[in-house]
Amino acid sequence: MAEHLKIMTLNLHTYQELNSENFRSLDDFFEAYANVNEIIADTIKEKDLDIIFLQEAAQHKDMPVVMGNGNTNIKKYNVILELQKLLKEKYKLGYNFIWDWSHYGWDVWEEGIGILTRFDIKKMQSCYVSSKTDKNDIFSRKVVKGVLSLPKKDLDVYSAHLNWWEKGFKEDIDNLFKWIEESDASSNFVLAGDFNNAAGGTGYNYLMTKTINGQKIIDVDFKASSDNFNRATIRGDAFNSTQRIDYIITSDKKDTKVIKSECIFATDEDRVSDHMGIIAEIEI
Repeated sequence: MAEHLKIMTLNLHTYQELNSENFRSLDDFFEAYANVNEIIADTIKEKDLDIIFLQEAAQHKDMPVVMGNGNTNIKKYNVILELQKLLKEKYKLGYNFIWDWSHYGWDVWEEGIGILTRFDIKKMQSCYVSSKTDKNDIFSRKVVKGVLSLPKKDLDVYSAHLNWWEKGFKEDIDNLFKWIEESDASSNFVLAGDFNNAAGGTGYNYLMTKTINGQKIIDVDFKASSDNFNRATIRGDAFNSTQRIDYIITSDKKDTKVIKSECIFATDEDRVSDHMGIIAEIEI
């Protein structure tokens, strides 16, 4: 039986939408940043999202530890923890999360990847898929995995923030797809995140040659509409021009159905990051 899912992927920009140097203290900074996080939480509620894949989901190295998540310490103002709190306090919604971090951003931010979900998490894992594993190297890239307990089946979900082609994307993808293929439920998976390779480019074309135990994969956004192929998901930065680099990937099975996909946080008024978010509705 197919599961009907509403999912989102969003790169959160490592708490860079406000300048922390403009505030008297980090607490004041995080208090102000709650306005940004609230826009995201409101969207999760409004769109009734089941699974949210997050990248550049950060915590500050100088904040105190408040809890553990697997083998990882969660610190005060960890952005996924803040979103979980907002959803519970404002909307009485219970979401679970997975989080780990790959490397330092701007020397002080523990830059992570995570998954926020309304489903129970049966298992959580994280591992480096890059050759670099030094937390002081921004090309060190981890992926987090959760095994979610859906009403009709288990689902493997992966949140990824991968390297540019010239910085090791091929190795990242090869290692990641080997990991997915080794799973007991490899045919039931959703992989989403910031792939740092533009649609139609070398890295994207290599990604779309990958299979899982002989099963082809689909680019959900493109499957929803061919008009989405070159639709930008990043506003442009020092590393990327304005282009589509954020993807939702799943197996191209006969019972997989892409219902729709939309780009959100695309205007200056609802901006929460230098990336736009992608929301998709699928049956899997």
